[in-house]
Amino acid sequence: MNFDDQILDAIRNDSALEYKTGNENKRHISGLRCPGCKRKTLFIGLDQPHRLACSHIGSSCGYTEATMSRYKYLWENLQDKFPASNEDPNATAKAYMSMRGFDLIKTERWFEQGSVVLDDGSYGPTVRFHLWDGFWWDRLINNRDIQKFTKHRGKPIKADFKKDIQYRGKHWMPPGMDICDGDFIYIVEGIFHAIAFYLAGYKAVAAFSTSSLPRELINANLKRNITWCLGYDAGQAGDLANLKYLKEINSLKEAARIVQPHSAELDWDDLYREGRLNDKYLDDCKWRGRMLAAETAMQKAFALYCWKPYPHTVMSFNKETYGIEVDVSEITKKLADEKIDFYEHGNVFETNAKVNPILNCELQYHHAEVDKFTAERKYVFSAFTKTAPKGENLEFTAANLSKRENFSLALLNKMTWLEFNGSQGDFVWLKKQWARSSSLTVETIPFIGFDETNRAYVFPSAGYKDGKCYPVNKHGYVAFKDCGLKTTLKNVNFVHTEKFDKKILPDFIKVFDLNGLAALGYFTAALFTRQIKEAHQSFPFLELTGEKEAGKTTLIRFLWKLFGRENYEGIDILTTSDSSRGRTLSQLSNLPVVLVESDREADLSKGKGGRPSKSVDWDDFKKIFDLDGVLMSRGVKTNDNQVNESIFRGALVITQNESVNSSDATMSRIVHLHCTTAHKKIENRSIADRLKKMSVDDLAGYLHLALTNEQQYLAKFFAAFDYHRLNLTKFTNIKSQRIIDNHAQVMAACDALTVLFDNLQKPVLDSVFAHMVNRAKEREYRLKADHPLVQKFWETYHHINDQVMTLIDEKGNEDELPNEKLNHSVNKQQIAVNLNDFYEQCRKRNQETLSIDDLKKLLPGSTCPRFIKEKPVVSRITRKQTRCFVFEKPPESVSD
Repeated sequence: MNFDDQILDAIRNDSALEYKTGNENKRHISGLRCPGCKRKTLFIGLDQPHRLACSHIGSSCGYTEATMSRYKYLWENLQDKFPASNEDPNATAKAYMSMRGFDLIKTERWFEQGSVVLDDGSYGPTVRFHLWDGFWWDRLINNRDIQKFTKHRGKPIKADFKKDIQYRGKHWMPPGMDICDGDFIYIVEGIFHAIAFYLAGYKAVAAFSTSSLPRELINANLKRNITWCLGYDAGQAGDLANLKYLKEINSLKEAARIVQPHSAELDWDDLYREGRLNDKYLDDCKWRGRMLAAETAMQKAFALYCWKPYPHTVMSFNKETYGIEVDVSEITKKLADEKIDFYEHGNVFETNAKVNPILNCELQYHHAEVDKFTAERKYVFSAFTKTAPKGENLEFTAANLSKRENFSLALLNKMTWLEFNGSQGDFVWLKKQWARSSSLTVETIPFIGFDETNRAYVFPSAGYKDGKCYPVNKHGYVAFKDCGLKTTLKNVNFVHTEKFDKKILPDFIKVFDLNGLAALGYFTAALFTRQIKEAHQSFPFLELTGEKEAGKTTLIRFLWKLFGRENYEGIDILTTSDSSRGRTLSQLSNLPVVLVESDREADLSKGKGGRPSKSVDWDDFKKIFDLDGVLMSRGVKTNDNQVNESIFRGALVITQNESVNSSDATMSRIVHLHCTTAHKKIENRSIADRLKKMSVDDLAGYLHLALTNEQQYLAKFFAAFDYHRLNLTKFTNIKSQRIIDNHAQVMAACDALTVLFDNLQKPVLDSVFAHMVNRAKEREYRLKADHPLVQKFWETYHHINDQVMTLIDEKGNEDELPNEKLNHSVNKQQIAVNLNDFYEQCRKRNQETLSIDDLKKLLPGSTCPRFIKEKPVVSRITRKQTRCFVFEKPPESVSD
């Protein structure tokens, strides 16, 4: 099967395009679902299946995408698919050239298969073109090898020359190509570009880079009436090279012109594969080149008029924008029936045209941004000025673009002294031009991480989808193959790198022990919270407590470095207002949201008994345990009952000194890890110091590792979950299904780490599994027993209450009688406690004062003694009616 057939099969099996057999005829596949406008208007030719295109062109849609970009996997690992052999030592190189669309019958003898030494010492296969004096040029074949070939400035490169070559002034041209008098010779940068021209029927040579002009060839062919067509790659570097070499060749009194493609996104070989490299297209390229070479705005306007006559237009020149008005009837009258000539009629045009500066910048429209939740729309432009030649992004609202005056005022607000002075006609023309130039719409999300609609991750510097990494482009969004996404969250930074050393795992386990490995498993699974919740409907909270200096803060900070956040631990929820809490917790998606030190003591001088200024009601978080748990709801400014609900998309981590105290429903949602210093060893201190000093740049590649293995990780996770849940069910002392599911998920998360770490040993895993079983048993016991604060209450109660009074009768006999200080009940089978009285007695006896508010919430759950009711009773102590919490005395403590 050749490459074209493989591409067509990929299209037929692409579920997003919704291929149907009836959509295919002898020439095209049509009726495919367009990723741009979502209509069934996408098509591709069967004879040249190199670019998908939407039939709704212009402002309606205009979506187009190269199949080489959409189906990159077809071009990956060609060495494995087409290995070289003794019978065919060039098999991999031939497959690559065929993939590029080059006819092997014509080109097979031009190259051979070579190799280069990669950074890790391995060899990467190349397509090798021999040049002169024993030198050659290599193009790496496998994409995986390009990432490991960074000999220049540490950045991956696709191609390189043999060492010590001097290529300036030299060239490569297709073998057997003859240069004749009167020829048009295209000078392009790359060898593949020259091959594309030659196979399309044109003569071309490769100059290798914008810094080189094939002067040897030009000087050897002087005075042969040759026209040298400069076709360096479109873009700033290529434009400057074209202009520079145009003047140089003209100074030799040789004919030269610039040919410029319609887009910098397409190379000459892209155009060849799409069948567009023909006389008509190259004639258009010639006119674009003439406009690039214009030295004044009038000259450019004239070149544009000769190419496509117009009465009115707007164009840019030298980082400014001009409105052009042409008296077409007068020009037609002066020329009679003669067609306007670029070399003859410049004066005629200049006397009948007006070129007016209307905007002191060049404004290029790029895309629209639509908020995922509010549907608010912004329009993004690049403004190029003489002081900012690389461009500056500007955003405009619909109101800014509704009127000429609004537009001019918005410009002044965004850049100093930038304003629009054109007519209403100029403004209307510009808006039509912007609409035609791009139909791209980018969706914006107010959080960082995973967007469940598009099944993609977005971070400040990169995005991930289907296990592939996509960089954030210069306009601030990630261009995935079927959508554009951008995060509008500005105050959260993630460092992005792709390098990560798996060898740190044994040291990590030595320093942080089993709790550390379990936390690493949980944090990693948090990257896939949505996917897990969609399958299981819930994902547990993680609680990390610990003794002083047990290392829980160091652990959390280290785990954050693995995700690209430096010098960060979490959110102090006690410092956030109720109104901002929902927004703070909704900033991250498929990432941990860490709440820190919520149990700390407040300043005693504030007179609040050592309690924080406010406490966290953990029951408020119960609903975010489930899929699509709502954090908060806000009304929308409409005339109906519409509300905007903030969904919790992260994984909740609680880290503090003391364990969470809350209801059974909340406690059962928590997997608790308690850190101690028992595992610390003096011989591991240097390892701990080294891990602590590691920078985020050394560790942040872990995020890349995890997200590029998404499918493999999840497959392992779900298979492991079923196994661990069944295993936990066998323990008779673990009854709660929620506790079983939660701990099975964390155990599965640790199991799935083997996808990312091939050095994670089975004995270590078995130890962490046993540890998690014990944590599940502890959580079950915690739910069955009274709350620790309730237990503490009864310990304090008995210490103060259970006093004995000694009575001596007339004969000197002693008798001991109970003298209860806190029990107000006259019923000997009951206990009645007034909480204010309890608090006062604690202060007098120097006992720890417990929070009355907390006791009011928790004492109704007391099981031993069993809570009866809160009600007024006649006090045994004061003989007055007192409101008390009433409990049933345990049978063994009831006296006669």
